[in-house]
Amino acid sequence: MNYLKVLWKHNDINEPVELYYEIADDNFDVRKVEKYRGGTYGYAFNEHEINGSILSECAMPEVEKIAAQEEFEPHEITKEEFEEVWRLAILSNYSK
Repeated sequence: MNYLKVLWKHNDINEPVELYYEIADDNFDVRKVEKYRGGTYGYAFNEHEINGSILSECAMPEVEKIAAQEEFEPHEITKEEFEEVWRLAILSNYSK
């Protein structure tokens, strides 16, 4: 598994600003977290889609291709960093 954090630089308040991915060896995302301005989270795994987050139907592009797009800033992260964000996303949706 690989783990990726992508900062999405834009001004649309309805879109997430941070994207977190757990990526399998086939380059498909297995779990995903989306963080919005104000601290709201969405997440997706298997067939579960919470707060509008969905897993991709296509393989993830290479980090270099993501970085080549001006509005995206990708960073490889550790499994532990992903798990912390995953935990926060789940807890934030249960506390509503």
